[in-house]
Amino acid sequence: MVTFSASSALGVTVDAACVWRIVRFVTKDALAEPLRKWAHGRGWRSNGSETAGRATARKFSYFLTCAWCTSIWIAAGVVLLTEYAWTAWRPVALVLAFSAVAGFMGDRS
Repeated sequence: MVTFSASSALGVTVDAACVWRIVRFVTKDALAEPLRKWAHGRGWRSNGSETAGRATARKFSYFLTCAWCTSIWIAAGVVLLTEYAWTAWRPVALVLAFSAVAGFMGDRS
């Protein structure tokens, strides 16, 4: 097992790769496309106003397609997991980081 701490350079790099992988999955991956389509076509009603419901749906849809928007929230979650659930997060982080590296290298070949 790879040993590193949450605050080490390797730990930060692994977490950064995790954020990239999760953001890539949410915003671009074919497996998450149904979620993006659902959010885009969803007509939520907010406070009884259909217009407000559409605005909410557009914002949520934008969140699922904008890597910059998604990354801040995913990064916040990763930081919290790293800080408060390191033991449980570490194996998940390694899997996601390896997936990120494989995906990145696969896109380049």
